Amino acid sequence: MSSTELNAMHGDHREWQSENAFWHDQLREWEREVGEAIGDLPKIEQALRGHERRLQTHAAAIRLYEQVAADHEHQLAELVHEGAPSAAGCTAHKHGKESRNHAQQRQVHEALKRTHHTFMAHWAMLLEALGAVET
Repeated sequence: MSSTELNAMHGDHREWQSENAFWHDQLREWEREVGEAIGDLPKIEQALRGHERRLQTHAAAIRLYEQVAADHEHQLAELVHEGAPSAAGCTAHKHGKESRNHAQQRQVHEALKRTHHTFMAHWAMLLEALGAVET
């Protein structure tokens, strides 16, 4: 083996040692980042719990809205059955308010749906990235 070949092998070894040192530096940084991420787990749980509460609050608001709408429908049915057109003005005013309330419920629901779908898509990507999803 020539001295040129030996020098080339020594050069390879020095290059590999340098690269190994760089890899160790990267791994230390990655371990630090993972440690920080683990420290963020309570924040993630808090965000999940907050989202869960928003979903429950929205479900309760829908149930309340349904009850108000059902009461209004019942009143309308009674008016029709009794043939009381004189109360139609009051009922029309109440119906306009109910229509605005329904539009507001629709906006809240659509905003919550967008937030939820975004949240769950990111969650799925995170689980996949962590290898936590079984295929």
